[in-house]
Amino acid sequence: MKGDDVTMQQQNNLFEVLFGKFPTEISEREKNALIKNYNQHSHEFRIWRDQSHNNKFVSESCFALTGYSVREFLDDNELLEKLISPNDIPLWYESHQTSTHESIQIRLIKRNGEIAWFEHNCSPLIEENSEVNGYIGNFVDITDLKKAQTSAQKLAIAAEQHASGMAITDQHGAVEYANPAFNDMHHETLKIQPGDTWALLAPGTPKAQEIKETVLKKQQWSENIRIPNYQGADHWQTIKISAVLDEQGQIINYLAFIIDITQNMQDKQHALEQHRKLQHLFKVVEAGKQEWEHSLDCINNAVILTDHNGIIKRVNSAITQLLNINIADILGQDWRSLLPDELKNQIDLPVDGEYYDQIRDKWLRYKTFPFNSESLSTQVSQVITLHDITESQRITNELASAYEHQKATQSQLVHQEKMASIGQLAAGVAHEINNPTGFITSNLVSLGKYTTKLNEHIAFLEQSLQQIGNTELLTSMQQHRQKLKLSFIQEDIKDLIEESLEGAERIKIIVNNLKSFSRVDDTGFFTSNLHECLDAALNIGWNEIKYKATVTKDFQPIPDVYCSAQQLNQVFLNLLVNAAQALQEQGEINIQTITQEPWVIIKISDNGSGIAPEHLSRIFEPFFTTKDVGKGTGLGLSICYDIIQQHHGEIDVESTLGQGTTFIIKLPIAASPGDEENA
Repeated sequence: MKGDDVTMQQQNNLFEVLFGKFPTEISEREKNALIKNYNQHSHEFRIWRDQSHNNKFVSESCFALTGYSVREFLDDNELLEKLISPNDIPLWYESHQTSTHESIQIRLIKRNGEIAWFEHNCSPLIEENSEVNGYIGNFVDITDLKKAQTSAQKLAIAAEQHASGMAITDQHGAVEYANPAFNDMHHETLKIQPGDTWALLAPGTPKAQEIKETVLKKQQWSENIRIPNYQGADHWQTIKISAVLDEQGQIINYLAFIIDITQNMQDKQHALEQHRKLQHLFKVVEAGKQEWEHSLDCINNAVILTDHNGIIKRVNSAITQLLNINIADILGQDWRSLLPDELKNQIDLPVDGEYYDQIRDKWLRYKTFPFNSESLSTQVSQVITLHDITESQRITNELASAYEHQKATQSQLVHQEKMASIGQLAAGVAHEINNPTGFITSNLVSLGKYTTKLNEHIAFLEQSLQQIGNTELLTSMQQHRQKLKLSFIQEDIKDLIEESLEGAERIKIIVNNLKSFSRVDDTGFFTSNLHECLDAALNIGWNEIKYKATVTKDFQPIPDVYCSAQQLNQVFLNLLVNAAQALQEQGEINIQTITQEPWVIIKISDNGSGIAPEHLSRIFEPFFTTKDVGKGTGLGLSICYDIIQQHHGEIDVESTLGQGTTFIIKLPIAASPGDEENA
C-alpha cells in the first residue's frame, strides 16, 4: 500500500477490487503479500484516487509500463492526464462524467516518447457504509494487440482489395473466406459462398488427393489453366494452393490464390513470336553475313578492316594468296606493316598509292576508304583494299617502252626529214654558190695578173718619159697621177684582190661545210678530227651566233676519234645554237676540248639564263622544251642524246639559273671499227 492515510477498511476494499472475494478467510499478512506481488509483477497498473482526485495508491508496475515511478504519480496528481495523448483527452473526460464506467482505449506518452495503447477500466471503491470513497483505475497495455489488430485490418483490407483471388478453406475444402476477386476470377457459373466446397478440393477427387500430397510435402501446389472464351476471350490463370498445418502436421486449412496471367501469357506468346521472328531475322542476317564474307573471299582483292589506329580487325582470305601470309598472323597488327619502309614510315600516307613488293616480286596498289559507322557500334573506322597490279604494270611498262621507242623512232624520222631537208637545201645552195664563186675566184686571179702587168706598163711609161727629159710633160704627168691618186689605187687594188680572194676562199670553206652537212645518208664511222667537226659546226651556225656571242676556243691536243663526223656535227651545231639562244644579251660561248683517259671530253659553255632544276632531269626527253610555242620541237637535245649513246659516249649538263649552262660530252678514245655496229 502507498499513502499514509489508507485505512484498514480501504485496504480490504482495495484487495477485493484487485483479487475479488476469497472463499476462505486470509490473514492481513497474506493480503499484503498478494498486493506486493501484484505490484511488482503485474502487466497492468492501477491507480486509486479519492473523491478529490488525489492519488492514494499506484501499483509499482507503472514504472515498467510508463517509465514514471510510483512516487512521481503520488507527488503529481495530474501526471496521468499529462501522459494521455491530446487526441484522447476528450474521450478520457467524457468517460469519467458518466456513471456507466465503460472501458475505453487511450494512448499514453511514455517517458521515452513512445506512444502505448492502454485499455482503461474505472471501478468505484465503496466503504462499509456503502459510500463511494474513490475510484480504482485499471490500465492494461494493449499496444501489441492494437498493432496486431491494425495489421489484421490492413491485411483484411489488402485481401479484399487485392487483384488476385484469395480464399481460405478448411481441411475438407469448405470455403471459410473468399475475397471479391476470387469470385470474379472463378470460372464457374455460380459464385462460391462461405461454407461451399470448392470443387478443386472436393474430398475423394484425384485432384484433391494430388493437392493434399503436394502440400503435405511442404511444397506449394501450382497449376496454369486456360479458360476458353471466358468473358469473351481465352483467359489464363495460375492457381496456387498451400496448407496450414497443426502441431501434428495435419492440414487444418488450405490457402488458395488465383492469379490472372492472361496478360503474362499473351506477353509470353508475343515474346515467343518475337523470338521466332528474331531467330528468323538472325538467320537471315547470319546468312547475309556469311554470303558477304564468302563473296569477299571470292574476290582477288584483299579487303582489310581497321580501327582508327590502323590495327587490323578483319581481313578476307585473298590476303593469303596475295601476300602468302596467314590471317591469324596479321590480326591485331598495323596494316601499314604490310607496306615497304618508305611508305609505312610516312606521317601523311596518301589514300591511294602503288608500290613494289620486293619480297614477293609484285606490284601492288592500295586504297583506303573511310568506314561510315555512325549507325553501328563498331571499332572499324576504315577499309583498305590491296590489288595485284603486276600484270597491268608489266603491260604498262611494255606500252611505255613501246611509246618511248615510238617517240624515239618518230624523233629520228623527224630528225632525218629535217636533216634531209637541210641537206637538200644545203646541197642546192652549195651548188648554186659554187659556180659563181669559181669564176669569181678565177676572174680575181686573172685580174690580179692583169693589174700587175698594168702596173709594170705604167712604171715603164713613167721611166720612158723621164729618159726623154721633157720637164713640162713630166710635170703634167705627175699632176695627173696625183689627181687620179694613182699611187693609192695601185697599192689598194692589190689589197682588194687579196681580200676578195680570201673571201672567196672562205665561201669555198663554207660551201665545203655545207656539202659535208648535206651528206645526210653518209653517216658512216671513220677516224675524224673533232676540232675540224667543231669548226665546221661553228661555221655553219655562225650567222646565229655572231650577233649574240663572243666565241672562245680552248682546244687542247686530243687524238682522232672513230666516229660519225656528220652526226657529231649535228650535235655540236645544236648545242652551239642552243647556247646562243640562251643568251638574253651579248654573252660568251666557250668551247673546250681535253683528253681524260679513257675519254675525249668536249665542253660547250655559255653564261646565259641557265636551266631550272626541275627541268634538268627532262631536257633529253623527246618533245620536251621550255621554249615558247612555235619556237622549238623539243627534239634537238633528244637527238643529241641518241647520237652520243650510239657512239657509246655520255652527255651531261650542269646549269645554274642566271649564271649559265655547260654541256659535257664524253667520247671513248678506244673506239674502233666495228663499234658502230653495236651502236
